[in-house]
Amino acid sequence: MLAAEIEIERAPVVTDEELCKSVDEIFRNMPLLRAVVVVDNEMKPVGLIPRSDFLLQLSQRFGRALYENRPVASLMQAEPLIVPVNEPFEDFVRAQFLTGEHEVQDIFVLTDDEGHYRGISNGRAVMKALLDAQKILLADLSSSREQLVIANEQLGQEVSVRRAAEREAINASHRDPLTGLFNRAPMVRNIDELIEDEAPFALIFIDLDGFKTLNDVYGHLAGDEALRTVARRLGELEEGVTCARFGGDEFAVILPKSASAEAPEIYARKLHGAITESFEFDGRYLRIGASLGLALYPDNATLSNDLLQAADMAMLRAKREGGGLRKYDRSVDAGSTSRRAQLQALTAAVGEQEIEPYFQPIVDLTTRQPIVHEVLARWPSGGDPLGRPDNFIALAEREGLIDDLFWLVFAKACNGVRRAEVRTRLAFNVSARQLHNASLPERLLREIDRQGLRPEDIEVEVTETAMIANEKLAAAALRKLRQAGVQIALDDFGTGFSSLALLHKFPFDSLKIDHSFVSRMTSERRSLDIVASTLLMAERLGLKTVAEGVEDQATLDCLAEIGCNMVQGYYLGRPAPTLLQTASGSQKICQVA
Repeated sequence: MLAAEIEIERAPVVTDEELCKSVDEIFRNMPLLRAVVVVDNEMKPVGLIPRSDFLLQLSQRFGRALYENRPVASLMQAEPLIVPVNEPFEDFVRAQFLTGEHEVQDIFVLTDDEGHYRGISNGRAVMKALLDAQKILLADLSSSREQLVIANEQLGQEVSVRRAAEREAINASHRDPLTGLFNRAPMVRNIDELIEDEAPFALIFIDLDGFKTLNDVYGHLAGDEALRTVARRLGELEEGVTCARFGGDEFAVILPKSASAEAPEIYARKLHGAITESFEFDGRYLRIGASLGLALYPDNATLSNDLLQAADMAMLRAKREGGGLRKYDRSVDAGSTSRRAQLQALTAAVGEQEIEPYFQPIVDLTTRQPIVHEVLARWPSGGDPLGRPDNFIALAEREGLIDDLFWLVFAKACNGVRRAEVRTRLAFNVSARQLHNASLPERLLREIDRQGLRPEDIEVEVTETAMIANEKLAAAALRKLRQAGVQIALDDFGTGFSSLALLHKFPFDSLKIDHSFVSRMTSERRSLDIVASTLLMAERLGLKTVAEGVEDQATLDCLAEIGCNMVQGYYLGRPAPTLLQTASGSQKICQVA
């Protein structure tokens, strides 16, 4: 490997002041010279000019134009040789050519797989070493071979450490850092290998239910603990299974073939039970749900992508039906859409601006006129079930599309107000993800101004769960908006854990009494008392109130009797694509005595 192929003669000294043609003359007068060593005026080497590269450039018209009248420094290799500055030229040559035969090139130390020293190499031998899968490291050479061997023993240790780090890095790239489970790529390779071996197996796709709420209410540390707990329970339940986290709150499990046809389903049900057991976090016992989809190879699919989609569609059916386990059923699931396809469809819909604002009036019972319109996102062409608001909005929040969706609907709604020439305030629901983004106030105010509206024309509705995950960030954002004139409403009041505490901490203008209380006012005395007490408390605090979920005349009469300010519900007007259509709904207010 180290044998020299070409004898190198000592090169003439070339100073930085000499130009391209001088180097050209040197090479043409010395046909065996493979490189010109460049030294400074004190004979200290500063770099080299390889013969082949130089002549290749100078043989072309472009190369001549590029290099002619250039200083020698511009002709040297991009990475010149690094040598001690106090080493004279003769010592430099001896150090570089221990046998007096090597070509002037960067010198490499070669080590084998165990880190043992194998010699010194020039540039050509480097290529052979690469083919031999040997490790190559740049070395600082000394003039003593004994010192060189000692140095290379240290290099061998460095090689071992470096290779261990490389193996660790490769392993880390295949693992989820939070749970330690495989990530998607190695899991898919595992599936492909099992299919190639024609080995029957079961694939279980898992999606956690209520994970977003857990994050919003208890914070991301609680969410992380939930994911780690699920990962640990996946591995503990049975030996021989392969588990992976596919991202977010999604997991997958490969269950090898069993003698019993019922074994995969039995295991999956045990798995569901283990996942949904409570876990401890910060002195509390928390619980999370799960939806599982089960697909079998080769019964349900013979390709990895098709099998993954089958398990995904079965999981989505489980989620639609309230959680638990569902087996893939071609007759039921073949017409449904996988999670990946749903995400692609929603991404395309947002990009092509298919999401539309619908307006639902909030009516002042004193003037009997709509004074606010809540803006609701609708996807008219989305189809069923993905086109339902609760489905595609949840998907947008989970997959990080909620910001793009919000600003699309915001712009369209503001444009709708301008076209209709209706004086009203627009109320927008803001998610936890948006509320915890420090740039929300500035961007919202900037967009309001761009749309030609005033801050007073906009209302922001927030839920309790959106605020308590990070109260400090939420409070700062809401205060900035309220100081600018934006109205702030607490949505779904009465359904959370600490609604009363929020009234003290946050700058609300109004609160919206949840429909679960309003809809039962006329049939349950307790619900009526809760609504009446809430109205009294809000009045004492200087807050306006909106009763949500008004669906009949009896409820409307009851609210008017106990002094409710504003009302909202299907009885007064369903969400509609234009403000003009919703205005007609307010005519029903005239029936109030």
